[in-house]
Amino acid sequence: MAALSLQGDWLSNDQLVESTRIWLQRNALTASWLERIEVVAEAREIARAVVEHELKDEGDARPEQLFTSAMTVQYASPVVAKIWRRCNSAVSN
Repeated sequence: MAALSLQGDWLSNDQLVESTRIWLQRNALTASWLERIEVVAEAREIARAVVEHELKDEGDARPEQLFTSAMTVQYASPVVAKIWRRCNSAVSN
């Protein structure tokens, strides 16, 4: 969503897989390349659905709303919380 807000387009598959690898490393987690691709595909669809159908104010998708100053996810953001819940639900299923 941050890339969409800044650049007008979603991250590429390669960028998403790399971002997932970095996030996993930062959180001391591991996943196979196939698991990363599957998670990326699902997360992208969730984010797109939120942007297309539920985002009431485009300002809510600005990077400063989605991330802290330390560039970690801003869980206090209602948009981030919504996407986080849906991603957790998707992984649990």
